[in-house]
Amino acid sequence: RGDILHVSPPLLRGDILHVSPPLRGGDKGEGDLCGFIYELFSNIRDIFMLAGLGYSSFTQLRYVAFFLIWAAPFISLALTPVRTLTIYEKGKEFAGSNLRVTLRSEGLRYICFLFSVVIIAVLIIGQREFDNVNNIKSFKEGRWNSNYFPEDVVEFIIKNNIRGNMYNSYEWGGYLIWRFYPEKKVFMDSRNLYLDQYLQYRSILNAAVTPDAHGVPYYKTLLENYRVGYMVIPLFTQAGVMLPIAGKAIEDKEWIPVFIGDKSVIFVKDTPENNDIIKSHSIPKDLFVLIYLRLLDAMIKDSPDDSCLYLAKGELYWSRRRFGEAREEYKKVLEINPFNEAARGKLRYLDGLIR
Repeated sequence: RGDILHVSPPLLRGDILHVSPPLRGGDKGEGDLCGFIYELFSNIRDIFMLAGLGYSSFTQLRYVAFFLIWAAPFISLALTPVRTLTIYEKGKEFAGSNLRVTLRSEGLRYICFLFSVVIIAVLIIGQREFDNVNNIKSFKEGRWNSNYFPEDVVEFIIKNNIRGNMYNSYEWGGYLIWRFYPEKKVFMDSRNLYLDQYLQYRSILNAAVTPDAHGVPYYKTLLENYRVGYMVIPLFTQAGVMLPIAGKAIEDKEWIPVFIGDKSVIFVKDTPENNDIIKSHSIPKDLFVLIYLRLLDAMIKDSPDDSCLYLAKGELYWSRRRFGEAREEYKKVLEINPFNEAARGKLRYLDGLIR
């Protein structure tokens, strides 16, 4: 509207995209006030938008990459240098000499920054989801080629038509639903929709003894109440510690191993319903432990410095009360990892038995 007579340093015609705060009819006070209000509400809006997505991102790590994309425009504005222009009005210096002017030439820097953030976010997502993306081609076959899910166990259950209710590791629940629904139900999946059931799941996993019912351990009462006919579980945690329920299943004559997979095992309950699968695939407990020991030996040959493998061997020996051999494995764990509390605790217990 003719407010600006001269701009220093000089700009090429068409360079100016936006002037903030806006100038209105030569009224300097009104222009400053309107500009301040505009900037204030713009900042509040940006803060709320960033805070909302930021909260979701950093409480649920899976959204961090998307937060980077969303935050890129705001970050770029903060990093983009603003040229200070001196504006004159009719021969005298205008009071708002610190007005901000956004130039077209800064757009390239903004685009480069945004492109870099998007690339980083895509790499983060790709690294986390590589297996899932790679497995899309297997959907039509009803298979999931992954190093994480127990595909071999599922094939065994389908082939041998194992019946009854299942107890399963909750990390595999979603995969098992995908493979079995609606013919079979899972005990738990990783959504943990019901707190009471999750606590019961944990009580079984940890082989909780109390509260007992007429001398029956609590975990057995839960398995009986849910009429669990077979269990699909890993034998060890990632740290090499044997799951308590797995150790109890090895000791208990009522539970019989019928399958050893890459990541999991199947124990079936000795009931008339499972007679066929027991007759055809039951594995004697000592042989079961021996097979697992050989598997661990093969893995140790490839990874001799992995203390978790020696700890797993010690746990297997412990489950069969072969305490001398267990002690040697626990010592190997501490040689590699002196701060391993699981091995140290077992050694203290064994030392107490000798005394």
